[in-house]
Amino acid sequence: MTNPNDNHLTIINPSDSALAHVGQVANHYAAQNVFADYLSRKADNTIRRQAADLARFVEFLNQVGEQAGLQLGTALGAFAQAVGMFPDGPALNADAWHGVTWGLVEGFRNWMVAQGDAVGSINVRLSTVKAYAKLATKAGVLSAEELAMIRTVAGYAHKEARRIDERRETSRRGSK
Repeated sequence: MTNPNDNHLTIINPSDSALAHVGQVANHYAAQNVFADYLSRKADNTIRRQAADLARFVEFLNQVGEQAGLQLGTALGAFAQAVGMFPDGPALNADAWHGVTWGLVEGFRNWMVAQGDAVGSINVRLSTVKAYAKLATKAGVLSAEELAMIRTVAGYAHKEARRIDERRETSRRGSK
């Protein structure tokens, strides 16, 4: 509570206010380019693999959505295609990540196990989804709290992988 007889004034340094404003403008522009900046640092093979990982996530989302009569993976499907065409493809729309939650990521992991995906593939796909969720957070689409929960979705250690493989039928999805 302020005392009306208090003549004490708080001096605000105008340069602090200007710095805060410029910082917010910088955040805005950095957020717009976060995916392109990330991909510009990656090898072509990494980009192709990540696009395939994201396409697998979209396959899961579409299968989940089908049960409710929805197409959940449309925006992320376009995003995955744009990743695969980087740098010559369309702009990467961070809003495609709106609505991604830790529950969906955990469901994705469990779905891949049920589909018979190799544990190594499961782990790398989880890593890709988590990396892009982190970028979506930097872009302002996902909250820091949601990212923290997504990061708790664990892949499988070597010993866990053996136990999982012992309890399920493994099916190769592609040719080697």
